[in-house]
Amino acid sequence: EGIYDSEEKKEGALNGILKNADEIKRYAGEITKISREDFLDLKVNVGEVYLDDVMNRIEAYYRDKLSVIHTEFEVEKHSNCLLKCDPDRLVEVIQNFMENAIKYGDGQSIRISFDEEEDCKLISVFNTGIAPDETDMQSIFDSFYRGKNTEGINGSGLGLYICKNLMQKMDGDVYSEAADNGFKVIAVVKMA
Repeated sequence: EGIYDSEEKKEGALNGILKNADEIKRYAGEITKISREDFLDLKVNVGEVYLDDVMNRIEAYYRDKLSVIHTEFEVEKHSNCLLKCDPDRLVEVIQNFMENAIKYGDGQSIRISFDEEEDCKLISVFNTGIAPDETDMQSIFDSFYRGKNTEGINGSGLGLYICKNLMQKMDGDVYSEAADNGFKVIAVVKMA
């Protein structure tokens, strides 16, 4: 735009811009780091709870909600067992899985299933629809990450990140799997 009349002044302005851009990048990195540390400071009170008590809370909330939107909802039969976790935090994790299934699934079906692996109970929430692609699957538990299928859908990209941190604080974990006709998120919970 002709603001600078010499190459020396143009180069000086460019260097100033680059310096400011680096400083902004550093600030943004610090903000992200601080926000992550805040989420890692989530409190859990590990105790014991029966799986049925957790699932009764989930079913009581979602049975009617899903019938109103005409989404088939199934909780597979399971053997009751004592879990070592924070009961409220486990409910929070499963609720997050359910809300994601409602938001990002195709609205046809959501199913909760159970499995056992070593001394852990695996609680899976499956929804029909298109599964995230490989790139999204690799980053799905990262903070502030939103997949390609989230356009036009409100969210912060923090739900699964928080779930992973909560489960790890309870000596468990979470992971996800793509399926031919949908997507599954699994909570790994220690049995007492």
